[in-house]
Amino acid sequence: MICISYIDLRQILAHYLDEAVNSRAPIVVTRKTGKGSVVLMSEEEFFGW
Repeated sequence: MICISYIDLRQILAHYLDEAVNSRAPIVVTRKTGKGSVVLMSEEEFFGW
């Protein structure tokens, strides 16, 4: 599983969107302290849940 900060994600968003779709692995996006993290995943993987 990839873990990346929001700041880094913004710089190369298209790359990580492709990575989530192609690898089918979730990507954890960390944010500033106290904001909570989110998970980016492909639609196919999401509907598989």
